[in-house]
Amino acid sequence: MTIIEKIEDTLRKSNGFVSIHELNKCTKNHRLIKEVSNRLGYFEVFKPRSKKLLGVADYRYSHAWGGMNEIFEH
Repeated sequence: MTIIEKIEDTLRKSNGFVSIHELNKCTKNHRLIKEVSNRLGYFEVFKPRSKKLLGVADYRYSHAWGGMNEIFEH
């Protein structure tokens, strides 16, 4: 299984949000993670003000993980 396939598999098994820690198990290359996740309809989620990458989220399943506000509160 290639790195791209591992990332795709991780995203498909998710409930709409995948943390960067989970994605780092596939690869540490954040540019590759961004490219693959964008192709599958995911967008990057950053912590406000610090711009720290928290993970990637799929807007189609935002109801499953409570939306953007809940992520930012943690």
